[in-house]
Amino acid sequence: DYVLVNPANSGLGASTVTGTTLNWDIPETLPTTLNYKIRVRTEDNSIVKISNKRFNLTSTTGTFIDVLQPNESGIKWAVGTEHLISWNTDIQEGVFVELLKKNTAGDYVLVNPANSGLGASTVTGTTLNWDIPETLPTTLDYKIRVRTEDNSILKISNKHFDLIATTGTFVDVENPVAGDKWKRGTEHLISWNDDLPGDVVVELTKKNTAGDWVAVGGSTGLDGNPVPGSTLNWNIDENLAPGNYKIHIYADDDNDIDVYSSKFQVVLTIGSVYAIYQPMGGEQWEENSSHLISWNDDLTEGVILTLLTNSSGSWVEVPGNTGLSTTPVEGTTFSWPIVDFNGSITYGNHYKIRIASSEDPNVKSESGKFSIIQPVIMSAFPNPANQSFTLSVGNTIKGKYTVELYDRYNNRIMETEGNAQVSNKLKVSTSELSDGIYFMIVTSNNERTTKKIVVNHK
Repeated sequence: DYVLVNPANSGLGASTVTGTTLNWDIPETLPTTLNYKIRVRTEDNSIVKISNKRFNLTSTTGTFIDVLQPNESGIKWAVGTEHLISWNTDIQEGVFVELLKKNTAGDYVLVNPANSGLGASTVTGTTLNWDIPETLPTTLDYKIRVRTEDNSILKISNKHFDLIATTGTFVDVENPVAGDKWKRGTEHLISWNDDLPGDVVVELTKKNTAGDWVAVGGSTGLDGNPVPGSTLNWNIDENLAPGNYKIHIYADDDNDIDVYSSKFQVVLTIGSVYAIYQPMGGEQWEENSSHLISWNDDLTEGVILTLLTNSSGSWVEVPGNTGLSTTPVEGTTFSWPIVDFNGSITYGNHYKIRIASSEDPNVKSESGKFSIIQPVIMSAFPNPANQSFTLSVGNTIKGKYTVELYDRYNNRIMETEGNAQVSNKLKVSTSELSDGIYFMIVTSNNERTTKKIVVNHK
């Protein structure tokens, strides 16, 4: 059986969490084993979900190394230039990064660190800028090896790469690729492959009215200065206009050697509002009551909630203060107090909730149609109740009505009837009920009203 790990030991479960994500700082004292699961539950345990798949906790001594770059077919690096070597690992201590060359027997053997500029000492982190010595032989068969100092864990790049002369013949853009959507105000890696002996210039271009891709003026986050190596971290300017762009890369000393990337987009936001759970449509919500609006999205920013109406035939925003937040809402729920602050809410089945990105109003979703109805004025006294409570209904109920009590597990406990034409008060016995929370549903004609009743015999 899967049993609870003490929250004091696990770093989870000591208190409730709002929203739908949690960054877990895993304590180093937790036992390493193959059988853990995550449980998410409500405070009263009425809703519980355990992850379907188990996961493992491992020690922090390190278990793997993966070479990321160079590790693709067709890479050609010119001697005398600088390039980034990168890898992924869970090893805490430094590693050796070494150059291997294929010999006549077909084996990859170590190139002397004094000649290769690699492997003379350990490297911490997961990247290394390699200044390729001009004295290295130009050939087609090199690989990179990354290993621990004791050789217990090592990895050789899967693909070989070439070292070529520094004459300079080509530039190939590797990133961005066609279809990429990059949010302005974020950082992205521009990468390319070239055999140029010198630096390159990286600039942003946009298609003009004549159909030509021309450099974008103003602040873009790319300064146009010569760039060494084959990568550049681009901090996209927050004020850059969204749209289609290309990256233009050319040799700093030879404009005839250049290339444009595939077309990509700079956007206001990444993600969408892909589900609205409440209201779904068909609800009847009373004015002066509060209801939970809930949804799901994969946006990094907050959302704007807007009340829509088609009471005049087309869907438009309800003007003025509707009780919905006028600032971005974080998370995926919002408690809405339905208050007609300025007389713009009319009763009827002609409302929707629109949920949109606070960065891009075109990224949005709308709920099903629901009703805002006149409030049913009623009260239950005393509440908490001991042996009974008296239900007083308002003058909006004209005839017969039913009263049902449900427990917190949605089991109907009792049902009784009243008639507002005879009396607007009804005594409801609670003497046989256990202490706890119940939900009273009052139904008259097509209107239903729910109130919470607390029973306490103490």
